[in-house]
Amino acid sequence: MINKKIPQTECSRINICFETVTKYCLFYPTFYINFALNKNEQKTHKNLITMAKQLTDSNLEEVLASGRPVVIDFWAEWCGPCRSISPIVDELATEYEGVVDIYKCDVDENSDVCGSFGIRNIPTLIFIKDGKPVDRHVGTATKAQLAAKIDALK
Repeated sequence: MINKKIPQTECSRINICFETVTKYCLFYPTFYINFALNKNEQKTHKNLITMAKQLTDSNLEEVLASGRPVVIDFWAEWCGPCRSISPIVDELATEYEGVVDIYKCDVDENSDVCGSFGIRNIPTLIFIKDGKPVDRHVGTATKAQLAAKIDALK
């Protein structure tokens, strides 16, 4: 869910694009936003689409050393189930802000992180407490299922 307003000029472009590619947008709602915007605008508006923080090979140690409970969503842009669970993860990131840190890790760009957690399938969510994985969920899930696992981390 997008929590920030997109300027009116962008809304017009998005609506026009949405009307022309509706059949592609049913499974990937952010597609029409990225399709309508040029490369520089995509980078600017990417933060409007995702509320979870980004985990990379370079910031993994810092995240694990924070001492806070962490959830990592391993995903890829081409993965259909990843796209279906993404809005749920973003909602949970907003709801649990300040309590649990929720990150997304693109498996295509961060192979070291994937190797360190033994990621073989996506989407995979790893639940970490005190810097160590305590639970794992592979595949899609409901918001209630994931919220229960996050509540167990506290």
